[in-house]
Amino acid sequence: MTNRLKISGFCSWIARAVATAIISAVGLLGGEVAGRAAEMSPAAKAVVDYDKSFTTSQKKYRIAYLTECVDNPYCLARLEGLKAAAKKYGFEFKIFDANFSPATQAKVVENAVTEGFEGYLFGPAAAQPGCGLYNRLLKPTGKPVVSIDIAMCGDPDYTPGLAATLTMQGPHHFDNMLDNAFASCKGSCKIAAVGGFVGSDLFTYWENAIKKAAAKYPNVKVVVDEPANFDPRIALKKIQDALLAHPDINIVVSSWDDMSRGV
Repeated sequence: MTNRLKISGFCSWIARAVATAIISAVGLLGGEVAGRAAEMSPAAKAVVDYDKSFTTSQKKYRIAYLTECVDNPYCLARLEGLKAAAKKYGFEFKIFDANFSPATQAKVVENAVTEGFEGYLFGPAAAQPGCGLYNRLLKPTGKPVVSIDIAMCGDPDYTPGLAATLTMQGPHHFDNMLDNAFASCKGSCKIAAVGGFVGSDLFTYWENAIKKAAAKYPNVKVVVDEPANFDPRIALKKIQDALLAHPDINIVVSSWDDMSRGV
């Protein structure tokens, strides 16, 4: 999984604390990062240094967690990281769950802005609607906004104006991943694929990458291509069924490491 972090030069206490929370949740802090400090970007180093030198703030900050989800393993792990960071850094947060629905997210973002918070942690349910919500509602508050997961506003990763961002899988990530998987096949191969949520931007990126790789490598046939909702249990069931129907499958690919674990 590829992780990209960027923090703006005017990053505040809130942005650093929240960015540290999310980095902790996805496993970017700790021994591996500390052991490779020379390779870190200035933005990542700033977050790690902040974590090491942190002192409790005199003010109890309130943050709106505008999340796209809370009920799958990845989102639950991220939420646990946020809870741990809130305890460590002394801030409070309120969950506004969109359940992967841009329409629902529009409503909850409006509610959050009406309530008023010192900062916003924003996981867009979809890139373009998320961009609209950021520009129309969140940016005008003048408060720090940290984005997570998918890039928005047509930007490859960081959108100018954000206090910080941590993006995960994107089109280039999936293109490179699947090109490598298809290229590994010598001779004729059959592939089974499991992806995320149908209709989501991540699923679209994934499906487009599969189509590109299939066109580039005609010796590889995609015999199963199913959604698994970022759930290792569903991924397991889908691949069990795939192997029953196609016992000669050579390669299995998934869009998330926890689904691969399930497989």
